[in-house]
Amino acid sequence: MDLNVRCMEAVRLALPNILLELPSTVEYDLFLVQGPYTAEDSEPTYPVFGVYCPDEKSLAALATLDYWEMNERVNNWINQLGQAELLQRAYFVDYVDVNRLKSQKVYPIR
Repeated sequence: MDLNVRCMEAVRLALPNILLELPSTVEYDLFLVQGPYTAEDSEPTYPVFGVYCPDEKSLAALATLDYWEMNERVNNWINQLGQAELLQRAYFVDYVDVNRLKSQKVYPIR
């Protein structure tokens, strides 16, 4: 799971270059949520991206984007990058793992 989180962090860092129409004030986060097939009393274990909009302009810009289109664009970016390059980028990101996400609740902390 730690490798997944590191790869997610590498993608998170690239999101401003993938979603160019969003203002530079938008921030992207990693956090853990409950997986759809895990018991309700278990700990969150599924890493996801979050989008933080600090102002109305950012929120309005995000609202114009279709979720599925954003998802497809991120997936296309990952596919074009390739597994080897993604793993290379993941190796060089600041170390973030599942335990850090569990303790901090969100990464990075503002």
